[in-house]
Amino acid sequence: MTIDVVCAVIQNEKNEYLCVQRGYGALRGKWEFPGGKIEPGETPHDACARELKEELDVFAQAGETLFEHMFHADKKRFRLIFLKTEILSGDIELKEHEQLLWLKASELVQLDWLDGDWPMVERLSSF
Repeated sequence: MTIDVVCAVIQNEKNEYLCVQRGYGALRGKWEFPGGKIEPGETPHDACARELKEELDVFAQAGETLFEHMFHADKKRFRLIFLKTEILSGDIELKEHEQLLWLKASELVQLDWLDGDWPMVERLSSF
């Protein structure tokens, strides 16, 4: 069985990307693009908006799919869907993460990313 996960790729007006650091679990301290599992009956876009409201307390709208890939971890198979996302309103409040950073594409490789997010980091930093 494949677990579908949505990941929000958010850029600000300075062309910096939102990076958040996990604050819980075995992967605590790793960096990721915010998001989470797609619930039954949800579209990736709906899941993205819901996850950002839950995790960051912002209203967001997901747009085009930037990248998608399959990833295996802990004997599970994940399909990661990276969506270009815009924050429509609200001030970011970290509810599940330790910290956030806004980084230029060339700076993203400096962080200790989740293995599944690395392909997106590499794509962004190669532009």
